Amino acid sequence: MGPPIPYGLTRASWRRGMRDLDDAGRLLALPNPPVNFILLLYAELISMYTIHLPRRARKHYLAGDPPFLNDFSRDEVHQLFGFRTHAQLRRVMIALGVPAIIRTRERYVYPGESAFLLMLVRLRDGRRWSQLERIFHRDGTHLSAINLYMVEWLYTNHSLPRLSNMAWVKARMPLYAQCIVAKLKSIYPQDKWNLIPIDIWSFIDGTIRPCAKPSSRSFPGLNLQVDLYSGYKKIHGVKYQSLHTCDGLCAHMYGGMGARRHDTSLLRLSNVMSILFNMFLPGDMIYRIMGDPAYARTWLTCTGFKGNNLSDNETTFNKMMSSVRIAVEWGFKDINCTWRWLNDKHRNKLGETPLRKHYMNATFLSNLIVCVTGGTQTSAFFECEPPTLQEYLLMTNP
Repeated sequence: MGPPIPYGLTRASWRRGMRDLDDAGRLLALPNPPVNFILLLYAELISMYTIHLPRRARKHYLAGDPPFLNDFSRDEVHQLFGFRTHAQLRRVMIALGVPAIIRTRERYVYPGESAFLLMLVRLRDGRRWSQLERIFHRDGTHLSAINLYMVEWLYTNHSLPRLSNMAWVKARMPLYAQCIVAKLKSIYPQDKWNLIPIDIWSFIDGTIRPCAKPSSRSFPGLNLQVDLYSGYKKIHGVKYQSLHTCDGLCAHMYGGMGARRHDTSLLRLSNVMSILFNMFLPGDMIYRIMGDPAYARTWLTCTGFKGNNLSDNETTFNKMMSSVRIAVEWGFKDINCTWRWLNDKHRNKLGETPLRKHYMNATFLSNLIVCVTGGTQTSAFFECEPPTLQEYLLMTNP
């Protein structure tokens, strides 16, 4: 096989050096070898190899004892993992059934508690593996495989089935509608109360998470640069759609589509309307979702009035609903601020990073934080108490 080609040296130059080495070997076999000329050939070869040194293999980190939750202080728990206290995070891990030991397909064995903490800190601030080596006492290659295992475990067992299940919201729709009506009545005078809708239970909207510009050479035959580009936001990204309720929870999440997709396309592909249609029985009170004017007005969706020649009542209605529909933007804000890895578009690369799984996991974890902390800005605004952790996991169990 021969020695490796030095980094930065062309293959032609390296072959010329190898020929010089062969010539020196043949000259040494002569009865009276020209020593000076042979030394000159060797000196040329050595200088060529030392100037263009090959890439040094990175030294592997020596394995040590993995850290557990009790090894971190309270401030570190909040800064690294996003939860306020040890007790809250411990309750979440027990409720989710984090395995005691995990074994990746690369046959890396690691404690499940430490692997769950690794996934949280990676999603929390996106530290590099070289920085996490000093915390979790494993090589970066091992940590990457362990993190991907936990991301897949959380997505398959909890995030995807629970954020796709909407059967539990029917029992809480009257509570959500009452909180929205009460908030509007506290803001606007009594002579405007007749304009307040009494059947709005959640707010729907789409969001774009930026990602790196995909290379056309990495995906031959696919024009992903066009599919992921949003002409409105002027960025490449992936689009998601969510339903946020007034207790700070995300009731439904769908996405992973190209940023060029319209909000109505995601609504159609998510089958949210079909799910809500099959949820109501004859004689039931029909509750609707509130969206921006990009959505169509139907018997299951409510939007603001469009046009320039609006009446006073229509203008007041639009102003009313805009003051409460901002809650869906607060939900997106909580997710993006808590899990800052989602904001690093240069490291979120299609085909290299599970973008959809990361965002779904971040949304589900944000729901768990809402339940264990007792609320967020949204729940305080509407004065709507979220369910407890056990109630939420029981309701969303598919």
